[in-house]
Amino acid sequence: MEDGSFTMTGGMIMDCYAKKGGAIYIKKGAMTVTPPSFKMSGGEIAKCYSETDGGAVYLEDGTVEVSGSAKIRSCYTGEGGKGGAICINKTGTLSPSFTMTGGEISKNVAVSLGGAVHLDGGSVTISNGTISGNLVENGNGGAISINSGSFLMDKVSQGNGATIFGLSVAATAPEVRPWNAALKASSLRLPVWKEASFTAFSLASAPELQRKSE
Repeated sequence: MEDGSFTMTGGMIMDCYAKKGGAIYIKKGAMTVTPPSFKMSGGEIAKCYSETDGGAVYLEDGTVEVSGSAKIRSCYTGEGGKGGAICINKTGTLSPSFTMTGGEISKNVAVSLGGAVHLDGGSVTISNGTISGNLVENGNGGAISINSGSFLMDKVSQGNGATIFGLSVAATAPEVRPWNAALKASSLRLPVWKEASFTAFSLASAPELQRKSE
């Protein structure tokens, strides 16, 4: 999709694969004046895979809003990928943003940056909702990664407002990486979390292109 807005208020998007943006891809047009946007207030995106950036959602120079009962879970990127759930890239002069006022982003995996969300410039604002059990394999920002931007988080408590939990590796890692990466699983030098991520399942449930590349 080029330019425009995508709004999701219910339903499910599941088991999708793409080179960029496992479930949703919104690219900025050459003559864009109004930033493109993705708004999700309900429904679920689950178990989607992006070969590069944005396991669930990839958007250029625009805004992403997550609210209400929306859920993005168990999505993941390929080698070098950013934003296990959401990747917002800045390619021009427009300033991108990510806002979360509700919902849940959980058990997503990025390879290089932002287990849940990666933002390339712009602002992140979180006032409610839950970010839980996300993971970066070989980089930084287990929950959120921001490249040159701002971060504001309000009402930080488990009972009221926004929450960002740490990863319980043994319980969550096998759910988001549902295949056995043979080279990595055979190494005895891996940290515990990587062993948990890569030894639980077979290659049979990986996307077809991923199976051929291993």
